[in-house]
Amino acid sequence: MDLETEHISALRQVTCLITCQAGENIDQQIGAALQTLTTELGARAAAIYWQEGGRLTCRYHYPAEYVHDQQTHQRLSRPVRLNQIIRPVGNVFWLAVPMRVGGQALGRLWVLCNPGRFLSAAEQELLLLAGNQLALALENARMCQEISLLAERRGALLRRLIELREERGRSLARELHDEVSQSLIALLIDIDTIYAADPTAATTLQPYLERMRTGVVRITDEINRIVQDLRPSLLEDHGLEAALRRVASERLQSSDTAIHLHLTGQPGRLAPHLETAIYRIGQEALSNVARHAKAANVWVDLVCDDGECTLTIRDDGAGFDVRSTLEHPKGMQAVGLIGMQERAEQLGGRVVIESSSGAGTLITATFPVEGVCDDG
Repeated sequence: MDLETEHISALRQVTCLITCQAGENIDQQIGAALQTLTTELGARAAAIYWQEGGRLTCRYHYPAEYVHDQQTHQRLSRPVRLNQIIRPVGNVFWLAVPMRVGGQALGRLWVLCNPGRFLSAAEQELLLLAGNQLALALENARMCQEISLLAERRGALLRRLIELREERGRSLARELHDEVSQSLIALLIDIDTIYAADPTAATTLQPYLERMRTGVVRITDEINRIVQDLRPSLLEDHGLEAALRRVASERLQSSDTAIHLHLTGQPGRLAPHLETAIYRIGQEALSNVARHAKAANVWVDLVCDDGECTLTIRDDGAGFDVRSTLEHPKGMQAVGLIGMQERAEQLGGRVVIESSSGAGTLITATFPVEGVCDDG
């Protein structure tokens, strides 16, 4: 095997260590790559000086017990001439080459040779190429770490947004209950007072008073339903399964749709924001069945296991064209479908909607589950 072929083989090994094993720890990959370089070049030691906060710091070195002398460390840690190859003065046989990403030097790759050993032009070229591969790996690791951190922050912000929405809903529910509902109850009391105060007049006005009473009762019931939607106390007090059973019964009580529930939960409660999201999606899906499906049956399945929670709601109703409804929304159905998808995406989940005319509808909402809380 000639020298050029050996260098190509060595570069391939280094490249594989930092790309073929991308799922492994970056520190282990870089350490293994430095070990390979020292072996292939017959060097005593190798190190990477990487830019951090405007300075170069020794991020990696091989072997682990090797320590730079103060003079060498000072030369390598200065960012001057970062884009150039640098060599020592005197009889110390080492070489430092720039590590570039997109033409920009971000660090130095350093190797220490045995006394009397100098790197050939081909070996220096190998070192430059290996340095660029290592730089790319380090920069990718940095970017992945930043993306992960941003995703974590985004997730926290979105969870807070959901919490704020729910808090606003609870506040509105309190106002409706404490202000509007109480005023309507007072109006019912006034109607009853008219009956008690003047039975003769009440008899004359009875048709009007009865219509008024019926209207007030209907409005009160509707407000109570809205309050329950805004603040699902059953969810807060008894959990997801009980809340889904209640909302299925309430939404479909006025239709002839048979409800089939199969709810398999976890031994503990899910995180509040996750329970709320699943409940709201189920609530919207069942409302759509009641309003649009004209279904004989609806099946509600909730399964939480293996780090994932999946809610499926299927009906045998009229069905609809999903693509057309989402791309050309008319009315509130599309708004509800889009809202379900957005709510799931905010928590790293997904909602898949499958339907066609005359074939019913299947909605599948899947969420990652980080863990469970204590019961109660």
